Amino acid sequence: MLSRRTVQYENGIYNVEIVAKEASLADGIKFQATLRKQNEKHKPNDPADPEDWAAIYFYTQVYAMCMCGTAEIRNVEPNSQELILDGLTEDKFMELPEALVVYWQAAVAELNPQWLPFVGVNQKTEESQEATPTG
Repeated sequence: MLSRRTVQYENGIYNVEIVAKEASLADGIKFQATLRKQNEKHKPNDPADPEDWAAIYFYTQVYAMCMCGTAEIRNVEPNSQELILDGLTEDKFMELPEALVVYWQAAVAELNPQWLPFVGVNQKTEESQEATPTG
């Protein structure tokens, strides 16, 4: 069974539980496809503008992680704003409260560190340096 982690968020508008999941191989393939599609779609208007790069990071990396690393979203309070995973467009995603997105991405990243940029390279380098030959 793959791991899961639940994050609760409530701010007076939203009252949700987001269930992040450890990715299966199929989820990883979906993540890579979503990331590539988003990267092709979003290019910086001004490569020197840090705001452009921040927006691109959220439109690509964060959106792909949250969409592909979430098992379900439970709307806890019936009178709060409903949040539905299926059909959550990138534009609607960008309108969510920043804290909600940050906590959501953190839960997904905790279970799927391989999706963070450069993590695999750094881990492999550290492991290679620590490994000693046997024999």
